[in-house]
Amino acid sequence: MTHFVLLSVAICCVVGVMIGARLLLLARRSGEMPELLVGTGIFVYAGLALPLLVVQGLPGLPSSVYQIVQAGEQMAVIVTLGTILAFTWRVFRPDAPWARTLTLGLTAVAAIASTGIVVMRMSPVAAQNREQMVPCVSTLVACFALAFLWTGIEAL
Repeated sequence: MTHFVLLSVAICCVVGVMIGARLLLLARRSGEMPELLVGTGIFVYAGLALPLLVVQGLPGLPSSVYQIVQAGEQMAVIVTLGTILAFTWRVFRPDAPWARTLTLGLTAVAAIASTGIVVMRMSPVAAQNREQMVPCVSTLVACFALAFLWTGIEAL
């Protein structure tokens, strides 16, 4: 099962990097913001966040290395979320103040939750008791769910 999961993640990474890179090249040629935002989000998630998440699961990883890798992964996750939200705002609701507020607000809440995850992981007590991280992880997942829900509704 582990090999299947790793193969699936590897395929997702390769395909995501290819899609993200193509969108970034298109954005470079066209100068358009939507391609830049979605391309950045997909490229960063597939090229940084997912591989760093896999590295966190490596056995025998020193705690100091784990913390650096996790901080990098969380930053990549926030960039991904922020670019997807910015895409939705700029493409579907560019003149709506509430859309700008929602984009900035969800990104800020997710960044705070991600920071909480990283800080708690640095605490020896929290590192042993993962239940303490549940509120931060749940908040981050909820931010992603709301972002994709909003994007999906707007795309209808």
